[in-house]
Amino acid sequence: MSPSEPAVRPVVLAHLTDPHVFLGRPSPAEALGKRGLSYLNWLRKRRRLHRGEITAKIVADLQAARPDFIAMTGDLVNFGLDREFEAGAGWLAALGPPERVGVVPGNHEAMASGFEAAMMRHWAPYCAGDDGTPGFPWCRRVGGVAVIGLSSAVATPPGMASGRIGGGQLSALRRMLAEARSEGLCRVVLVHHPPTPLTVWRKSLMDREALCRTIAAEGAELVLHGHTHMADLSWIDTPAGRVPVIGTPASGMVPGTTYDPGAWRRLTVVRDGNGWRLTLQERRICRDGEVRDGPHLVFRLPPAGAAGAEVAPVVARA
Repeated sequence: MSPSEPAVRPVVLAHLTDPHVFLGRPSPAEALGKRGLSYLNWLRKRRRLHRGEITAKIVADLQAARPDFIAMTGDLVNFGLDREFEAGAGWLAALGPPERVGVVPGNHEAMASGFEAAMMRHWAPYCAGDDGTPGFPWCRRVGGVAVIGLSSAVATPPGMASGRIGGGQLSALRRMLAEARSEGLCRVVLVHHPPTPLTVWRKSLMDREALCRTIAAEGAELVLHGHTHMADLSWIDTPAGRVPVIGTPASGMVPGTTYDPGAWRRLTVVRDGNGWRLTLQERRICRDGEVRDGPHLVFRLPPAGAAGAEVAPVVARA
């Protein structure tokens, strides 16, 4: 890649999240505790909201657009079972090859302690950086864009769906953001739980303020998240400007519920002066079963700010 290429070639990212694909139900022994409560919720409500046939249409539409990179921000599975992770690897392989697909886990992957080993055994190529080493955070360079994946997935007690990143990941994130800034790249951070106050406490990112401080200190141009099942737009205010925090609806959500209908987002990033321009095009499922254009938005992303700006950013929902 020539040094000038990031400035002239647009990069197209696809954001897909929260498919909740049904890949197996827990056995009676596995249904003890939190998994059992989740299974009851699936029987009572979730299986009617998250439809596999809708996700299939959304994925087919996404693949037809041939994006440069697909960002999948968690809750691919429902119960965090080993056989779900195994079947999920086949689902990911059908979505795209590891070099074009990156995954971060959500709270449904973390349904029980020890989930990391099973997840990484089956999904490692999709949870790895440019050097092929699996783990979080990972960083993939796609043209002039650095995509950085964080894990907010932690096992929590019944009734909780919160997340946490932790100091180790935040330290590594800071280094990755600084390195990508020095390379002149547009930095896109992926995380399942939103880093802004969009959810109730029991579903929130517990160390979101620490993540916002890290982004304010080192800079980032964009954050993509899942978890809320809504088309969310919020912001992190930093010394360099407002960083958009964008949530995409759950891919298989049926139209006509209290949530936004199933969708994916096409995000086109191109150099614009000393900053970046982001064009967002949503493709959503309609009541007639067809996938059509949803909202179309254009953002002027902030230029990279000076390193070491220690501020407490303001977070807000649009």
